[in-house]
Amino acid sequence: ALEMADPDKSAYRIFEVLKDEYDIFVCPNGGELRDRVLRIGHMGALTEADYDTLFAALHDLSERGIL
Repeated sequence: ALEMADPDKSAYRIFEVLKDEYDIFVCPNGGELRDRVLRIGHMGALTEADYDTLFAALHDLSERGIL
């Protein structure tokens, strides 16, 4: 799980950007944790390259001020 340290950043927004712009699907939370916690899991066999792609996307989101 990834918990947002900055209350001005939204975990749900990160979910949306990863899905819409990077075609990467992570697990959004609902309720009171919607904007605070993002769960990263896997379904099926993922490769090291898949994780590298996720980390590169998260780095990009950080550079863009989204993360």
